[in-house]
Amino acid sequence: MACFVAVFVGVAVAIHFETVERAAQLEAEHVAELIADATIERGGLKPNLQAYVARLNSVHKRDIVIVDAVQKRTRGRRSE
Repeated sequence: MACFVAVFVGVAVAIHFETVERAAQLEAEHVAELIADATIERGGLKPNLQAYVARLNSVHKRDIVIVDAVQKRTRGRRSE
């Protein structure tokens, strides 16, 4: 019986970690969609990109890093 409980707890913990990881990925996708939508609507954010990232950081309290097409970091802000 103890073995069954241990296996059950192990599976439950594994499922929980997978769920948390998926939730984090979905949140990152939603933030990326916010940035993409704002970029499309405004025809680009180049002059005000750092200010936009700072506002997103203040609202979402998450680290945000934007990279260009060649994976070069262009703007970012880390939560304090």
